[in-house]
Amino acid sequence: GATETAAMIARGTLTVRDAVDGAIGRIEALDGPLNAVPVRCFDRARAHAEALLANARPALALYGPVDGAPSREALAERLAA
Repeated sequence: GATETAAMIARGTLTVRDAVDGAIGRIEALDGPLNAVPVRCFDRARAHAEALLANARPALALYGPVDGAPSREALAERLAA
């Protein structure tokens, strides 16, 4: 799930690129009959992952291990400000 993916990214055992590609693979394999993802922006997702990889430390500090899903600490700091 998302929590384990975030933990693996934080530990360095999974890259953002690999996480995105894994999610895209699952969507492509399973979404046909569901149509839960009718608009697929896979190129944009991959580009965003590449941008995070190019500037990993500042992105991790701001967003947490997974962009868009802040760490508890980052969220607490933002709420306290």
